[in-house]
Amino acid sequence: GYHLISSNQTVKAEEGDDVILKCHLQPSINLQKYIFDVKRHDLKGNNGPSSNDIVFVYGREEVNQVEQLDQYRSRTSIISEDLSRGILTLIISSVQLRDSGKYKMFVPELKTFCFINLTVDAQKLDWKTVIYIVVPVVGVLVAVAVLCFLKKRGRIPLTDISSDAQKLDWKTVIYIVVPVGVLVAVAVLCFLKKRGRIQICKKKNRVARQEADSLEMENLSAQPAEV
Repeated sequence: GYHLISSNQTVKAEEGDDVILKCHLQPSINLQKYIFDVKRHDLKGNNGPSSNDIVFVYGREEVNQVEQLDQYRSRTSIISEDLSRGILTLIISSVQLRDSGKYKMFVPELKTFCFINLTVDAQKLDWKTVIYIVVPVVGVLVAVAVLCFLKKRGRIPLTDISSDAQKLDWKTVIYIVVPVGVLVAVAVLCFLKKRGRIQICKKKNRVARQEADSLEMENLSAQPAEV
């Protein structure tokens, strides 16, 4: 008989990623003229699996979106070239936290299926976002705090700065406050990175890793598909 096999039974992604769910049919045949569907197996109604659990439906070279869950509309697609090689490849664009769950790929005519668990984590800040937003904000806040402190202590004159040699002029304040603000901002960056809130890798690299994880399955399709 035929068996759907997934070499990547657990897929992890971050909110906003494009995710690839893939199963390979053994032995390999052309699936372009077959019917298959992808459902959320973890969605259950009061009497067993919910009737509204359809993520994607493909029927004999056509995509059926009539019964598809609203949250997946315009966000799912397949790679038709893979179908000719006996590979079911579903792409979910811009995944959301609620997309986390157990997915079932099923080919009714061949009576075979496979499961893939998808876990979507909250989006992390990339380092560029942190630099462009956090550093200026923290630096300004620290500078304002220091200026207010110095003004309250009478170290910043409101009149002629030459009248009191002991008071700091504004240039001196800038030379002191700005480095302090930068040091505080760097400390915040290090803290966020240590807590895992800064994402160093770009999203395209995460997608590339998913594709790399599927190489094992691709190698299984080396033999020509039967029509």
